[in-house]
Amino acid sequence: MSYLISPDKFKGTLPAQEVGRIVGEVARDQDADALVDILPIADGGERTAALLAVQLGAQPKTIDTVDALGRPISAQYFVSETEAFLDMSAASGLWQIAKNQRQPIRSDTYGTPLPWYINSAMPTRGRWSRFQCISATSQAPTDQALARSPKLSG
Repeated sequence: MSYLISPDKFKGTLPAQEVGRIVGEVARDQDADALVDILPIADGGERTAALLAVQLGAQPKTIDTVDALGRPISAQYFVSETEAFLDMSAASGLWQIAKNQRQPIRSDTYGTPLPWYINSAMPTRGRWSRFQCISATSQAPTDQALARSPKLSG
């Protein structure tokens, strides 16, 4: 039998690649004739860029930036000859901030590696595309708070 195993991460425990590897091992243990293809997926949240990078042969890079509270952090992104992939959450994600330190009213996405950061890593010759993987960031509550602010709502 053929098996296509396409797991997402087990948040907080295992990355999608590891989940796929384990499920593939179990399939092979249970079915000696198993033909197993493992194709990890993501829901658009954190680690989506890493999964795309593996599938498309992009290399990891890091950039010094700030997290959602303005503290120094290194964020990872991925670059191939024609594409760049990044997760907004690499800099601005809630997972980057300890639960007891989260401050949604003060948080923002200022430190998220924006396209001009990626431009410096892209080749100058030929044609290329950019992809930005958007994931849960710590600024969504901030937008709601600002919309209710008397100074901004008129």
